[in-house]
Amino acid sequence: LLYLSSSGVDFEGGEITFPEYDISIRPNSGDLVFFTGDLDHKHYVSKVVSGERLTLVVFLRPENIDI
Repeated sequence: LLYLSSSGVDFEGGEITFPEYDISIRPNSGDLVFFTGDLDHKHYVSKVVSGERLTLVVFLRPENIDI
């Protein structure tokens, strides 16, 4: 998840939260958040109340990764 806009500058709200780990991120442009998208890493994004939150989202599957 690559952020292309900044919280508090380009938009208000839109924090990404991982409740199981008590982590909440107010992203800035250029921040990269990388996590496993499974049931052990549940997350949500709070409502954007103003502005525009821009992100680039990429999903990788094991068959796409040469390990």
